[in-house]
Amino acid sequence: MNPKPRGLIFCQDLIPGVMNGTVTVTSRIMKPQPVCDDRAWAWYPSQGPPYGPVPWGLNEPCPLATDPRCPFRVGEKRYVKEAWYCDARGGLLGYPADGDCPHGEPYRVGRANYMLVTFARTWVEIVTVKPARCQDITREEVLASGIVMDPSGAWCQGVRTNCYETSRDAYAAFWDRLNGKPEYVKGAGFGGETLRVEPHHRWQDNPWVWRCTFRLCEAAK
Repeated sequence: MNPKPRGLIFCQDLIPGVMNGTVTVTSRIMKPQPVCDDRAWAWYPSQGPPYGPVPWGLNEPCPLATDPRCPFRVGEKRYVKEAWYCDARGGLLGYPADGDCPHGEPYRVGRANYMLVTFARTWVEIVTVKPARCQDITREEVLASGIVMDPSGAWCQGVRTNCYETSRDAYAAFWDRLNGKPEYVKGAGFGGETLRVEPHHRWQDNPWVWRCTFRLCEAAK
């Protein structure tokens, strides 16, 4: 029996680039975050016995990408999860990333993280996976992550109008827009009120990420 296909969420700004093959790199927060020493070694916290660190030299292949807790696998096919328009019966009407909305009938917008595989129009195959620090990203990886130059020569976050002097500055702002917001945990505060929790996944915190390259592919069967 084939495993149930898994999705890969992309924000609306990046969908056109993913679909035309210009966006081929994505960085996802590593959970849990490793405890590490960047000079020589890193330790990945074990979730079960034996409770010991997994050491690796910086010039050696890192075992984390093959760890069973790594959520990505080379060769794995995933469907792209994006926002979609649906009618009152849940039928597909279109996609916000196309820049238009349905006309002539009521509709609602489905959130990307809830998208079903039956509504997917784009599939990608994971080509490489590596653990990395957020800020240890090359210029080529920044551009392949969806940062583009506008006609004035400024760098932009996908199709957004916010522009920056360098591609790295644009990527840092884009990262914080997606990952740097505080998290809210319902009922976690004193008396059951919602508790605001800082995720510490901001650009300046330089968290560990899974940096993946991918390519367009046919739908998994």
